[in-house]
Amino acid sequence: AEYMGNKMLFSLLKKTRAQLIHGASRRAFAVAEGTQFKVSDRVCLELTAVHNTGTLQRILDFFTNHHLNLTSIESQILDKKPNEPHLVKFNIGVQGEIDRLGVQSALQELKDVVLSYRDLTASMVPWFPKKITDLNSLSGELIVMDEENCRDHPQLIDPEYRARRNYIANLSKNLGVFDEIPEIEYNENENKTWEYVYERLIPLQDQTMVSQYINNRKRMEKEIGMGKKKIPQLRTISKYLQAETGFRLRPVSGILSQREFLNSLAHRVFCCTQYIRHHARPEFTAEPDIVHELMGHAPMFADKDFADMSQLIGICSLGATSDQVARLAAVYWYTIEFGACKERDEIKSLGAGISASIAELKYFKSGKPKFEPFDPKNKLPLNYPLQDFQPIFFYGKSFQHMKETLMEYGEHLKKSFKAYYDHEKHEVEVDRPIQTFICTENGHNF
Repeated sequence: AEYMGNKMLFSLLKKTRAQLIHGASRRAFAVAEGTQFKVSDRVCLELTAVHNTGTLQRILDFFTNHHLNLTSIESQILDKKPNEPHLVKFNIGVQGEIDRLGVQSALQELKDVVLSYRDLTASMVPWFPKKITDLNSLSGELIVMDEENCRDHPQLIDPEYRARRNYIANLSKNLGVFDEIPEIEYNENENKTWEYVYERLIPLQDQTMVSQYINNRKRMEKEIGMGKKKIPQLRTISKYLQAETGFRLRPVSGILSQREFLNSLAHRVFCCTQYIRHHARPEFTAEPDIVHELMGHAPMFADKDFADMSQLIGICSLGATSDQVARLAAVYWYTIEFGACKERDEIKSLGAGISASIAELKYFKSGKPKFEPFDPKNKLPLNYPLQDFQPIFFYGKSFQHMKETLMEYGEHLKKSFKAYYDHEKHEVEVDRPIQTFICTENGHNF
């Protein structure tokens, strides 16, 4: 009976952990109610113990008897070594300030089962936005487009276009994440550019994109009138996505740093642009524009699994090292921007960089690019072309397989803490105390 009880508890904890990713209450369970500890003070202890029937119960009784309130507990059964007992590792969150030396001494009570003890409290990590409103304090510094093959693009050198582009971009400068997105009165040239691209994208998308994209695009056309005649308002699309999956659009004036962009995804916030590409080159944009955002990203953000997958990449980026951020940016590039998966034994695209580009859609089906199985644990190329065709696409066995692969990658990412998202509070919670520091990357402070 005790074994079955422990088995049920492990099952409950596993289920609770899965719920945390989707924003349910983070507290796995608690004991010793009524303690006087400060809620903000949390300590994380790691215990390695003999994996026997009753071990978990004895550890729980130990904390109860010493009036220590648990905020979380996570277990990992370790690989058995020859001629050694089977071991299990517990990461235990304790609420309040505690006498660590006292705990270490008191653990002698469990010396027959607890073999080692470590204090994992207060790791130092790069600063990240814990609350969704913390996004308002991000630097917003932009990455300058400086690739050889786009320096003479009219989008970058036409003074009249630049003035109009900057005017639209500045309308949303310093806009708070909960502020109303300003509506843009697009001119005739801009609406004609949208119509030109829209008409040519639709038939190519229907041949190339996954069914989730096509179904959501058709729903958006039917329910909110997204069509070829005029550029949709970002405000309208954002409200639609919030109702569907909780994702919201936030206008910015250009390309953000990798860390700021990915950190925003953790809060289900997608930073995007409102201006449109140059009318003289409607089939190619030198930087992300509203065609890329709405004909590329928006239909996929209306899919819950895809929205969860995008947020997962963002959560993995929180407090990550610079090297980890660069690798997560590559994961994002080869999934959200240029991802693919099998659908009825045919490789289809799910990436916005393909769905919003006439040339990329044609290239994807041309037989010229290479296709390889998606496996982020094998290091993905970090040098990928921003202004040219992708030489290689990575595909999942299915849409669900790609999501599960990303979840597994996130689980094995070496970080000193785990982060969970509370969708009701719009904030990130962590499984142990951390301290953050300001770091500098590419001349930007975070």
